[in-house]
Amino acid sequence: MPSWTHQHDATDGYFEQGKKLSFQHIPTGKRVHFKAFLTDYTDSFKTKWNSTEVYGRNDAIQTFQGTQRTISLGFSIPASDVAESYTNLDKCSLLMRMLYPSYESLQGSTSIAKAPLLRLKFLNLISKGSARGDVSGTGLLGTVGGFTFAPDIDAGFIDWSSNNQPGTLAPKVIKISFEFTVLHEEDLGWDLEGNWRGDYEGGSYFPYVDARSGASRPVDGGLPAPPVSPPARIPELDEASDYIPELDEVSDTAADYAEVIE
Repeated sequence: MPSWTHQHDATDGYFEQGKKLSFQHIPTGKRVHFKAFLTDYTDSFKTKWNSTEVYGRNDAIQTFQGTQRTISLGFSIPASDVAESYTNLDKCSLLMRMLYPSYESLQGSTSIAKAPLLRLKFLNLISKGSARGDVSGTGLLGTVGGFTFAPDIDAGFIDWSSNNQPGTLAPKVIKISFEFTVLHEEDLGWDLEGNWRGDYEGGSYFPYVDARSGASRPVDGGLPAPPVSPPARIPELDEASDYIPELDEVSDTAADYAEVIE
């Protein structure tokens, strides 16, 4: 059987520095992390007002109802070798399964026990606290209407087959896009003295960590800040085939290419 072990490359440096996009499924606690090659990112804040028309008044009475935050995100998942291509496919499968709730059976009937709420984390840009910390502790809580799974057809696929036997395909590059509706957990709004209720020692963590917060708030766990490394070089997609070893035979089990998801 071929040895499908992922060979460490430059793109892994980003991931190991914590530059990753993380998801957590609230009902099960399962997590999945991706290399954060963002292709689209917008953070939308929209206020909702109830408009009431009153006879004899030119302008309708506007009653504030709330502010909704929606994050639109797109990212690409490249693979530098066979092992990583199939691991990426495994990660995407887990991500899609996170859209489903957990169930319980009681006296022969099945009902939803927990809705598929998710937590989302990307450094300080998508976070309910500092850039440091795991998705379970600092990820934003919210809902996802759905994920769009789109393999990059131009980049091609890895054909897992041999001896004229049909096998499986793994995309060399996978594109994912979705919208995330944030469920706020922080103390938001202003007090009557004009102070933002979420401020911490003169700094703020909402919606993004400012410079003062980064200097004043204790680092999570008391750990020192990670060292700064030069940016990783991303191989050109048309060179991806150079990293793909030849396959001499087909493995009988998926365990040969499976890696730890987290």
